[in-house]
Amino acid sequence: MVRGADIEWRGGLCNLEPKMNWQSLIRVIGAAGLLAATLFLSGCDTGGDEPNFHNPLDPAQGAGLPVPGAVTVTVGDNVALLQWAAPEQGEIDEYAIFRRQTNPDEGEDEALITRVTATTYSDPGVRNGRVYAYRLASGSNGQFGPRTDEIEARPGLYLIMVANNDEFTSTRDVQISFSGAGAEAIRLSEDAEEFISSWQPATGTIPWTLSAGDGDKTVYAEFRLVDGSETTPVFDAITLDTKATISSFDFDGDATRQPGDTIHFRLTSGEQNGAATVTVLGVFDDVPLYDDGTGGDATAGDGTYERDLIIPASARVSNERALGSFMDEAGNYATVLDASRFLTVYSAPAAVEMLDPRVEEPPENAGVSLRWTKSSADGFHAYRIYRSEGATVDSTDRLIETALSINNQEYTDWEVAEGHTYLYRIYVQDDLALETGSNTVTAEVPNVRPPTYLSLRTPTAVSTSRIALAWDETADLDFEAYRLYRNETGTVSEEDELIVEVTGEREAFWDDEGLTENTTYHYRLYTYDEAGLFTRSNEIEATTSNEAPSAVTLNAATGIDSTSADLSWTQSNAHDFAYYRLYRDEIEAVSTASTFVGELDSNLFLGFHDDDLSSGTRYYYRVFVVDDASDPEATGSNTITFVTPESARGGP
Repeated sequence: MVRGADIEWRGGLCNLEPKMNWQSLIRVIGAAGLLAATLFLSGCDTGGDEPNFHNPLDPAQGAGLPVPGAVTVTVGDNVALLQWAAPEQGEIDEYAIFRRQTNPDEGEDEALITRVTATTYSDPGVRNGRVYAYRLASGSNGQFGPRTDEIEARPGLYLIMVANNDEFTSTRDVQISFSGAGAEAIRLSEDAEEFISSWQPATGTIPWTLSAGDGDKTVYAEFRLVDGSETTPVFDAITLDTKATISSFDFDGDATRQPGDTIHFRLTSGEQNGAATVTVLGVFDDVPLYDDGTGGDATAGDGTYERDLIIPASARVSNERALGSFMDEAGNYATVLDASRFLTVYSAPAAVEMLDPRVEEPPENAGVSLRWTKSSADGFHAYRIYRSEGATVDSTDRLIETALSINNQEYTDWEVAEGHTYLYRIYVQDDLALETGSNTVTAEVPNVRPPTYLSLRTPTAVSTSRIALAWDETADLDFEAYRLYRNETGTVSEEDELIVEVTGEREAFWDDEGLTENTTYHYRLYTYDEAGLFTRSNEIEATTSNEAPSAVTLNAATGIDSTSADLSWTQSNAHDFAYYRLYRDEIEAVSTASTFVGELDSNLFLGFHDDDLSSGTRYYYRVFVVDDASDPEATGSNTITFVTPESARGGP
């Protein structure tokens, strides 16, 4: 094959490509060669009497044939797969496929590689890492038309691994790792014929959720390369195993054992190659069981895990659960299963003796000091002290202290109330929670001290009818009640009004409601204990918010003449009354900015004679009630009006 100046020979000069022209031919073979070629061509068998230069691959000869559409190429391991759409026009019965290699150092000229009747072709004649360019032409009755634009393909080895190429996975959510030169995107599916997931960047790893249901799973992947081409599907398989079960677990023999006894455990799972263990808190800690025919296992590989175990000499437990655990080959953990019985291995510790208690008295705080003999228990864990105010005391009563040192033989109970009698008992507990109680001792705590002083706080929430009070909470255990007293004069004592008694020691607050506005109240808190002793708090005071007094009614003026008139109004009932103030104006809008007429400082003064008027003038009046607050409020009455008569002509 010689290529140059648009000339391509295939099978001799009788099959010259259509782009050939005589000028090109002369440049390639020279003038002398041209004569020989002419003589040679004249001898080609064309099937006619006259010579012709018909070439079935000549696009000029098949210029009317349509070009194949929607050409795509996918690549794989040493393979390139071409697919295209058949033209809608023309009776096309086959297709010609041309290929050339474009690698700079290994380039080759375009050549016809095959003729096919289908609209797909898998080219096995390619090698990984090389770039190939393809063109296609439609054919009809042996003649082929114009070729498509070139489409490139770079075959390569593309791989995926599911869950790091593990054989099993215990979760549906896995990571897909992959490799492949020139890949810019990847998409996944569990159906090689249908990829419904979107393209993702071909970087890092790709998360994937396997389809539901345990069993073998195959994940397929397609890669999109940087040149826009795609690969054929590649795949990897993994087994999804999401659950493990224990069908039975138990131990042989009696449920009560002695240290040194042999005990046989048996766990049945039905799965081989797993890992089974037994745990009895304080005896065996996650000890393996076997399915290999050793250590007490009857049959190897039958999915039943067994073992003979010797109870340790230090073991002491009471009704402890035996727990069987199992993990299958895929890493799934079965639900831990209890044996049908509890295991007991024990010897109870010896009791200690409590000595006579000592009661702390003033000036010390109330308390009971306890003492006892030292425990001799080998498996000592703790002294546990119980207290009761009933007729007896045992481990169902209140636990007041757990002492973990065997050498700790004293404890003072400061959480006692004066005036109460207490019973005490101490239990020795071993390291398996078995315990034995001591003798019982009794302590009487006298009531000789009044309650602790508490502070009544300054109110922070005050309204016209409410004052919110709060105080410190008591810590006294013999608390009985808070009693809150109030007056309006000061120096509050228990002889004043008791406004509330609170019996909850945590209820250190009270809202004093229904109060009178603009009134000062004084308060003191008394704290009482069960013996009737009490302590007084500090005294505080608070004033309710002020509100405007009620208006009075201004009556119609009387005794009107040209220079004076008499005014009167109803009496104010304001408890904080300060005075009446009378204002007038010559406009209807009378306010405290109008002309001040007069002030009366008794709510019993209900009239005023205004003799500072002018004749023939209209006047408007209002009377205001003013209270005695630090920031006084004033409330105006209704407005009245009248006109003074004109003075008599010729008068003085």
